[in-house]
Amino acid sequence: MRNLSLEAAVRTIWLFDAEKMKNTFFALFILSFSVCLFSCTAKDERYYVRRGEEVQRQLIIELEGAHALHDLFARQDSLTLLFDELSKVAVEARAFQVRSKKTWEVPSDSHQLSQRLAQEIQRVLQIPGARAFLEKCQAKGFERIDAFEKAKERSLVTVPSGSAESHTPKS
Repeated sequence: MRNLSLEAAVRTIWLFDAEKMKNTFFALFILSFSVCLFSCTAKDERYYVRRGEEVQRQLIIELEGAHALHDLFARQDSLTLLFDELSKVAVEARAFQVRSKKTWEVPSDSHQLSQRLAQEIQRVLQIPGARAFLEKCQAKGFERIDAFEKAKERSLVTVPSGSAESHTPKS
């Protein structure tokens, strides 16, 4: 009799775990589908402004916590990723402008946010050794922007929809 109840318990646990696994996979599928759906939607100038503002806010928060060089070193990975992300947004926004042949005005709130970021960077630059540190964190982003601008100047850039960083020479 005891074996039957143990066997029933094992079946119940197995079915319960299988049901949890199905629910987990279903949730992951829905999440993946949603991410793809939202990332594949057409982007407009508001998207680039909002994304740039998000990254600038994150950078300000990271920099506000830095009061000494060791604080910066503790944030190095995060700062490098954020500066890189900001350069990606800038290149994608510029490519969108080239592709759509339109310009847009940046809202005054965005200008104020950019000024706040510039002030925070200026404050951090007063920390001894911070200039070289920040230059290192920004290097990859500056390289991306320079490469895009040089390719655009040489008329080597073609901007297919969906990728701001595709560079192919014209024949």
